[in-house]
Amino acid sequence: MENYWLNLKTIVDQSQKIVLTTHVRPDGDGLGAEAALYSYFDGLGKMVRIINVSPLPDSFEYMNPDARFETFNVTIHGHVLEHADCILILDCNQIDRLQEMAPFVQKTQGKIVVIDHHLNPGDFADLLCIDTNSCATGEMVYDFLTIHSGKMTVSRESATGIYTAIMTDTGSFRFPRTTPGVHRKTAYLLESGADPSEIYGWVNEQKTLESLQLQGLFLSQIRTAYDGRLAYSVLRKSDFDRFGATLEDTEGFVKYLLSVRGVVMGILLTEQPYGFKLSFRSKGEVDVNRLASQYSGGGHKNASGGKMTETTDVAVARLIADAEPILNAMELSE
Repeated sequence: MENYWLNLKTIVDQSQKIVLTTHVRPDGDGLGAEAALYSYFDGLGKMVRIINVSPLPDSFEYMNPDARFETFNVTIHGHVLEHADCILILDCNQIDRLQEMAPFVQKTQGKIVVIDHHLNPGDFADLLCIDTNSCATGEMVYDFLTIHSGKMTVSRESATGIYTAIMTDTGSFRFPRTTPGVHRKTAYLLESGADPSEIYGWVNEQKTLESLQLQGLFLSQIRTAYDGRLAYSVLRKSDFDRFGATLEDTEGFVKYLLSVRGVVMGILLTEQPYGFKLSFRSKGEVDVNRLASQYSGGGHKNASGGKMTETTDVAVARLIADAEPILNAMELSE
């Protein structure tokens, strides 16, 4: 990775107008990475902006003290993207996940750089910084900042962003990529001013009533298959309408499927205008990225996403059938 960072250092040093962005419906990893880099580049005197296709979720407003997170508006931001010196795409390696921003990014006069830790990157950037062994894009940002600045510490704002990214993408430090090295880095983040208690509270203890009510319904609708190894649940548009909830309110729901005893794969189907948004999670060697790749998606071995357009009954039946060989592969490897 060091060669990537040295190449990125050259691009950053030669850039004055820098745009940071991440995927549609951003999570704590992409947002935290943006916040960290914004603070760092701003301190260097760069003209830096965060422009995302989706609005900032309420639970991450603590990283937005001066309204630095902007929501894409073609009239305001089209020119900014096209005339940037560098566009840094974080936690996202597929251009279509930028949705309506994508054409303006592709027309930029500057360099396009991807910093990401997911599998199967697209071929659209001038520099791809990909490390699938990193626990989070935020961890990669920390590595870059320590090389660029020559220090093991960062500003309090950058530390807060990176800690948010790592905490959220490791499931509060419980996922397999939570290595001793990750804990050493988070120790430096705490020394730099990140407050773990406050950050956890902001992210995980600010649920809306609508979210909790929808969660109760989601839990009541969990079903299992394959002798309890697969758990799934379906949330339809009528469920959201019942409580006045939004897609944002489902953040974190899918993890509860893996808390059912004996379950090694979980699938959440969330109805959208185009069909269903799919969220896959798994344990151990069960590779849900293989399943997600069949549904216009991808991600990690144990956490991926996708989409499908079938009706509810057809969608559920197809997913259950397609999950079987992946579950059987796990049994054969044991």
